[in-house]
Amino acid sequence: MRNSELRYQMYLEYMKHIKGLLGELFDGGQCLRQFEKLDEGWCNVQWVPVKLKTQEVGFFTVYQAPNCHPDADFYIEDSYMMPEARNQGLMQKAIKKFVKENPGRYCLFIVDNNEPARHMWPAVFEKLGYEPLELRQVMPEKAGITQYGWSPTNTELTL
Repeated sequence: MRNSELRYQMYLEYMKHIKGLLGELFDGGQCLRQFEKLDEGWCNVQWVPVKLKTQEVGFFTVYQAPNCHPDADFYIEDSYMMPEARNQGLMQKAIKKFVKENPGRYCLFIVDNNEPARHMWPAVFEKLGYEPLELRQVMPEKAGITQYGWSPTNTELTL
């Protein structure tokens, strides 16, 4: 089943947003190839929609072990909210729901100058009872991007 045109448009908007944050460091072609794999259904990534009532207004994508960071159970790769749907708590609500249904160790990378993301992600995981998790660097360090990890404080929750 192919993803809707809305999802493709949201992904294009996401790419523009990231390019604005990263400038020349951003490889939009790689992102489009990934979206095509996701759309064709043969990529091991899950598209998690963020909704306002019944309308998709954002998303995040998640890889699950063993197809993610070796020290994590889940890797959140992309996240995006349409500008008109921001600052309503919708992304946080969707993340909380996903993490509660899928407890474990999480990894993600955040663009350093993306202030809203740098504040939102730690706050969401902290509210869920997670603590920072030191992860080994498995990708070459890129200027302007930082790796983050979180683990439940109750270790029985990890996979």
